[in-house]
Amino acid sequence: MFHNSGQETIQLRLHAGECISLSPEKSVNVFDCLKNSQDSTELNQIYTYPNPTSGYIYIDITQNAPTSDLYIYNAAGTIIPHEIIAGQQIHKSIELDLPGFYYIRVVNEQFDKKVKILKI
Repeated sequence: MFHNSGQETIQLRLHAGECISLSPEKSVNVFDCLKNSQDSTELNQIYTYPNPTSGYIYIDITQNAPTSDLYIYNAAGTIIPHEIIAGQQIHKSIELDLPGFYYIRVVNEQFDKKVKILKI
């Protein structure tokens, strides 16, 4: 268990009866650690519904960054709206005009997540 973020070295040890097998050591970056008694991975989530949609899409974002960039792209990669969102709990509703695939992307200094949406 790691208590701090940063570079760490890990090695797996497997016991099978009298035999012990060790993996090579591997250097890893630890990004998510407990912060204020809450796992930071619980704070960086995007929920979209309904998917597929026939009109509006609802977006719930839980984040631990003070602000994030919210992008919505169409299938051609064109940014439809872009806005800066603030707060730990964000709830948005966005109307998608034309049928097709859309991508919702939330970016801040701690995460970059993308969700694919189908407008029927």
